[in-house]
Amino acid sequence: MRVSSLPAQDLLPGVEPASSYPSVTYYQALDIYRSGDLPTANKAFEAALRSSRVDINGRWIDAIPVYAMMAECQWHLGDLVATRQNLDNVYQIAIRYRGWLGRPDWASVLQANVQRTPPPGLWPQAASVNRLPIASKLQYASGQRITAPSQLRGTIEEYNVKVIDVVEIMRGLSIASYRRRMLLGSLADQDPLTREVLDATKYPADVQIPIARALMGSVRATERFANHEDQQAVTDAMKSSVVNNGVHPLSPLAQLCQASAIAGSDKPHEAVPVAANVVNIAASLGHYEVVGEAMQLAAGCANEQQAGVVRVSAETAATSLIRKSRLAALHCMVAGADAAVTAGELDAASQLLNQAQAMVGRRDVFQPRLNAYGGYVAARLAAARGDAVGMVAASEVDQALDLMNAFALNRKDRNRPLISMPRIYQMELIRQSMGKQLGGESSDKLLERYTNEPPPELWRRDPVDALSSTTVDRTVPHTARLQIAAYKKQGTEVLARMDELLSHRFLRRLAMGGRITQVRSLVRGDDKVIGKEAAEFRNKAPKNIKALRQAVVAPPPADKDALLLAANRMESLATQIALSRVTLPRTMLPPLQEKTAVARLPDRTGLLTFVSVDNRLYVTLAAEGKVEFWTVGGAARIPGEIGRLLVSIGVGKARGKRLPEDDTWRRAAVTLRRHLFPDDTTISADRFDQLIIVPDSALWYLPFEMLPIEGDQSPLIGDRIKIRYAATPGLAFQPTGPRATSRAVAIAADMFFAPRDLELNETITQSLADSVNDSIRIPQKLNVPSSLLADSVGHLLVAAPVAPNPKNAFATNVGAYDRGTPAGTLAAWMRFPAKTPESVLLAGFRSSVDQGKMGSGEDLFLTVCALQSSGVRNVMVSRWIVGGESSAIAMRELLQELPFSGMNESWARARAVLRRSELDPVAEPLLRQSEHEIEGLTGDQPFFWASYLVAAPLAESELKPPGAITPKK
Repeated sequence: MRVSSLPAQDLLPGVEPASSYPSVTYYQALDIYRSGDLPTANKAFEAALRSSRVDINGRWIDAIPVYAMMAECQWHLGDLVATRQNLDNVYQIAIRYRGWLGRPDWASVLQANVQRTPPPGLWPQAASVNRLPIASKLQYASGQRITAPSQLRGTIEEYNVKVIDVVEIMRGLSIASYRRRMLLGSLADQDPLTREVLDATKYPADVQIPIARALMGSVRATERFANHEDQQAVTDAMKSSVVNNGVHPLSPLAQLCQASAIAGSDKPHEAVPVAANVVNIAASLGHYEVVGEAMQLAAGCANEQQAGVVRVSAETAATSLIRKSRLAALHCMVAGADAAVTAGELDAASQLLNQAQAMVGRRDVFQPRLNAYGGYVAARLAAARGDAVGMVAASEVDQALDLMNAFALNRKDRNRPLISMPRIYQMELIRQSMGKQLGGESSDKLLERYTNEPPPELWRRDPVDALSSTTVDRTVPHTARLQIAAYKKQGTEVLARMDELLSHRFLRRLAMGGRITQVRSLVRGDDKVIGKEAAEFRNKAPKNIKALRQAVVAPPPADKDALLLAANRMESLATQIALSRVTLPRTMLPPLQEKTAVARLPDRTGLLTFVSVDNRLYVTLAAEGKVEFWTVGGAARIPGEIGRLLVSIGVGKARGKRLPEDDTWRRAAVTLRRHLFPDDTTISADRFDQLIIVPDSALWYLPFEMLPIEGDQSPLIGDRIKIRYAATPGLAFQPTGPRATSRAVAIAADMFFAPRDLELNETITQSLADSVNDSIRIPQKLNVPSSLLADSVGHLLVAAPVAPNPKNAFATNVGAYDRGTPAGTLAAWMRFPAKTPESVLLAGFRSSVDQGKMGSGEDLFLTVCALQSSGVRNVMVSRWIVGGESSAIAMRELLQELPFSGMNESWARARAVLRRSELDPVAEPLLRQSEHEIEGLTGDQPFFWASYLVAAPLAESELKPPGAITPKK
């Protein structure tokens, strides 16, 4: 049996299974890799690894390029855990054989009197590259000379001379360094192996040969890049990648790192010529795997003026290399299509994508990562041709993004889930390390990188990674930041982290992680709504954002079909912007202004915020310029306590009488209040006139108004303190839409007030409409889907049962009368056209507690967030449906004042009137037959008035001016 056929683990120390370093099998595998057949190439590299040298220390340096290329295979196959293992192996070998760069015979590396002939079949720029005549094999002094018996200790290898491909080994180290940075991203500077390998590959003091030091300098440039030392990497690359106007085999990777570092600067367009030069050099040297990397970077950094040139270059390279490297050709085709979309050359983009698709269809080409990149580019192209993210049926954009996400978010190997995207892999590393350094400032700063949107350079380097990381659930880093702030007992920071976490819970459920929502909000809000920084961004924004803004503020078409067409065009443009590499300011949901918000709260006003995380309930109370913070113990019991309280007042009651016969529910309410608040003085009328409550989880179903202030016979909180709600702390301060220009009130009513009597129900509904000065019955008088009402009405009342969609909250119908059309859903409300009523009242919303189930609160939370993100300023929504005479009384009083007094004042008055009103039990459809004889029934029963939740922000006139108080922690 030949030694080379033995498995690696069976090789004895000192056995050399091959006479070439690296082995011939490695170069064969490299050719297969460049052909585009990843699975076969991976197996070939595994065979090459078995052919590498093994001594008592393990694998020798000839395994470095093998491990590097195995990492490349796993990278493109989408197994980043295996990629990391192979990259670690590269660095560990380089560290273990510290000082090996001083052992080759560097004097012979530059071949004298040798001229390189231009490679055939390349384009002029690549063919004219001046390639230095670098020797592929050098003598390498291995082992040590034994001159005394005292040296015969430890690991011994007798001095010998080997002939090895030193430059290819160095190139393997450079490949691994570049890929390590791409894999670890912001975590690269946390990696101890990178720092160690920099120390292990220092310039040997006795090597002063210029070309040798240039080769070493190029390797170190890639290592600097891996260690996040971008400026030094650029300096080293510029110094070492070109020698006497000639390039060497390490030039492409050094310059690729240089270009990638420039991509992270504020002048990314300067990376384009550097990346284009890398393409030419790499193609001339036959390093085809680098060609596509550089072309993708050029496409990502190119502005509109440069993009057309990049497209031509990519098309030229793809045509020239198709017979030399299908990997390079495919990558250039996709990158060229990417650049063509940026340049507006849509036909060229289509042609390139079709060519790429034809190549991917070959049996000997398997490139799932490039296929995902193609899905991203196809989505951009579809949006540029007028398509948009769909509401119900999958659009072309959706189908393309599904192709991308199949690799980015759902990659599997034999049903084993894989992490295929670097930023998601980095988040997983953070999750695994949670708790080890909890409370450290550096930990918080690190986590902040991953709670924020991807940095601009990631969009330029890898848009699939950037886009997928906006979609993935980032609850873990958000939660960790909240826990760090709680650990430090910093109330102001806890409140800010709460706002970020709650906003993320909404945005992560939207298309592209809410990027389209950010675009819509950015272009439709006035300067006051979107804030100063966003307004400044919009004024300096790219022309497509300005074009969309102009379309939004233009008068809408009067014809419904024309309005829909205009809305679809705006949606298409918004999708284009969301898919582009622009970094968008967060305008929706409005972020809490951490440094000024608490100071601006009105006197005697408190902001009470709850966030439930991992069976813990965090609570902050912001008031009087400071933020109190506490944690509620036994949080797991709270949903049960809320459920029992609601049942005791008649909510979700399956049998028996609906209404309570006494006030025993008050005792349950006191128990719950004391569970939530540290003492009876935390929330009191002596301290507050107004309270804004941000609930979470099951607390969305709790009417805080009905909790007694002290004992069970004390007044209710709602009787002494005005209460309003907000979905996030930021929404308590920042309106999401302007005041209505119309005082018209639209009323959409079903069998709600008298569900068993059609004629009576119609009479009550019409009397309600007649009581309002300017009312419109829809669809009777205005038959358009609810999402197209725009600002033709100032306020909308839906007096009809509205059940949240359990599978997709945004598929929930809003108007009830338009259930048959997607244009009546929450998803449609969030789309264009841009204008909405100021107020929406869902008097018949049926949350989970209405069906006797304690839910997660998401049905209410997502509904409020969706409506306010669409531009609705004020939202009223019922926790449970009531209907009947009581609802008619409340809605009549509310609508009469709403156009003049606003939501909060109008509802306070309407609730007071309802609670004083005598009710006919027979006119209340939810009361049992046995309750129809009740005498003296009034609306004071919590079942009738406590259902309604009002989410309305503080008006600018209510807030203190900025800088009035310095918030205290």
